[in-house]
Amino acid sequence: MSKKVVITGGMGDIAIALTDKLVSNGYTVLNPGRNELDVTSYLSVSNFFKINHMDILINNAGYINPSSFVECDKLDWDKHFSVNVAGAFVCSKHAVRNGCSCIVNIGSSAGINGKKDWSAYCCSKRALSALTECISLEGISCISISPGRTDTKMRSMLYPGEDKTNLLTTSEFACAFFDIFSDFKKFNGMDIVVKKEYGLVEKFYFKGLKIYV
Repeated sequence: MSKKVVITGGMGDIAIALTDKLVSNGYTVLNPGRNELDVTSYLSVSNFFKINHMDILINNAGYINPSSFVECDKLDWDKHFSVNVAGAFVCSKHAVRNGCSCIVNIGSSAGINGKKDWSAYCCSKRALSALTECISLEGISCISISPGRTDTKMRSMLYPGEDKTNLLTTSEFACAFFDIFSDFKKFNGMDIVVKKEYGLVEKFYFKGLKIYV
């Protein structure tokens, strides 16, 4: 019997690429959109995981709204953390209670390196990396895989007309994801950043903010 995977934020470009890669390798995948699974709603999460049991959870739902530190209002700051951190926490909690044995958090290279006008996003993704390590220390298999600059519709809206030469494609990220995922136990508790530099896809391994090679 194939292993069952749930990918939150399932309508995003990265989620679709991950779905294609996993399905082509024999996994059964559910990729609910926000109308099926709203990670900011405790009731939505609770109801979803009561009827959907999985072996693997991929926390992919994310939110970003760039603004300067001074201009970012408290409500928008809270929304970043509600989706990017609390959403992953609540989904992971319910998934594990219902038999899930493996969690993958989709982070961001912005969680390792700060970025101007992205304070809320960077802080929330760094918190997600810390959550990954903490979950693993409680005996639950958990890693974070963090894409660098990736060619998605969301990025195109943020950076119209950008030179895409050194952007990861979603399929390149999905391939790197699967390579890491296939050796999951080796990276338990770590945050693996996948970047594209000079046309080459590279991986960087972190635990906390300490880099491993």
